[in-house]
Amino acid sequence: MTNLFFNLLFFIIELSKLMMLQFGIFRIKSRTLKTMLTVGAVSCILAGALSVWAYHSLYSLIVGLLSIAAVCVMTVEKKKYVAAVLGYLYIVIMDMVLLGICVSLFDINLNSVIENRFEYLLMNSLSLIMLLPLMIHNIRKRNELKNGLSNRTTVLLIAGGIAVGLFFGAIQLSASDSFNGNIMRVVILGVSLSCLFFVFICEALISNKAQNHKLKKANAEANQLMKIQEKYYTMLLKRENETRAFRHDIKSHLYCLKTLYSEGKYEEFEDYLSNLTTSLNEIVTSTETGNNLINAIVNDIASQYSDVTLNWHGYLPMELSLSSMDLCTVFSNLLRNAFEAAVKTEEKNVSVSVRNIGSSLILEVSNTSLTEPVKHNGKFVSSKSEGGHGYGISNAKKVIESKNGSFLMNYENGIVRTEVILPSAIKVENAMQPV
Repeated sequence: MTNLFFNLLFFIIELSKLMMLQFGIFRIKSRTLKTMLTVGAVSCILAGALSVWAYHSLYSLIVGLLSIAAVCVMTVEKKKYVAAVLGYLYIVIMDMVLLGICVSLFDINLNSVIENRFEYLLMNSLSLIMLLPLMIHNIRKRNELKNGLSNRTTVLLIAGGIAVGLFFGAIQLSASDSFNGNIMRVVILGVSLSCLFFVFICEALISNKAQNHKLKKANAEANQLMKIQEKYYTMLLKRENETRAFRHDIKSHLYCLKTLYSEGKYEEFEDYLSNLTTSLNEIVTSTETGNNLINAIVNDIASQYSDVTLNWHGYLPMELSLSSMDLCTVFSNLLRNAFEAAVKTEEKNVSVSVRNIGSSLILEVSNTSLTEPVKHNGKFVSSKSEGGHGYGISNAKKVIESKNGSFLMNYENGIVRTEVILPSAIKVENAMQPV
């Protein structure tokens, strides 16, 4: 019974360390708390059952494999499974480093540690104590590893971990023989510290890769935003020139219309008036939202779908609390998704309403659609299902949720309705102004 208790406690410690590393430090998306508790309970039962007949060395291997399998089941993204394997190697190296340091500094006998279950669990818990502040720090800083490791980086890290682990394991085995002199302790301490540096270098490489990906993404979004604004201002300049030309010729147009009407050429009069109206509509078709950035986004998307009718209601303040990047992500993705769905229908209608309640911005987008948007886990995510598509709504939702906002989408009678609430999006000085 005592062996079962210690074996089960050993598995719980190993599983806890891997979960802290995977979900707390690497910040990989996990399943629901209920699923995680269920998987944890089942894996503990399996670990307890296997500990009855498995000897110590085999059980250590079983604990490692079972911990990796449990964490993989708890992980949402399949591409992140390799992080569980890499994370467990990270933990194994850390355990050996800490054990080597304790053996060297406190003159502890390695064999006695392995044979004494309480001491073995205590030594094995040191890495758990080290991982806790790292996890708390990463949660506070939200230092999320958003981009998966490349195959080359993964292979290098795993190969390096295995190589260092085998080398240090051999040194530790030699420490259990008759070579436990001062020189051997210095060797163990030196190798332990080098392994410790290796572990921190690996973490630095991972953090650096995540930061680089973050910067590249921000740069790409900034370039996209600049292109949208450039196209908008080019369009404004073109409209201004067209307006000046129209004003210059308006007297001549009115004179021609008067002449045609007075001469009874009513058919030519109607054609001339129709062409003049069309030219006037082309000049004044731009949508004015009250915010220059949103103007650029809306008119850029509308110009790409000239067959779609846009009805815009309400005005936005020129200055909002949201960053330009967040505004672009939310409005461009929601509107582009709406226009892409509406252009395939006969009605081809998109309606947008913006208003505020206090400092909260409320955005409502309605569009005609032939089909119901794609669902993921029971939630609408996009109107597209082709490979490489469908990320626009997801990106917009991430921004909305990061601002403690709400996102609702429903489909009824061929109409998709999306409602977004962004708290504190309106600056205090503008909160009482109607938008």
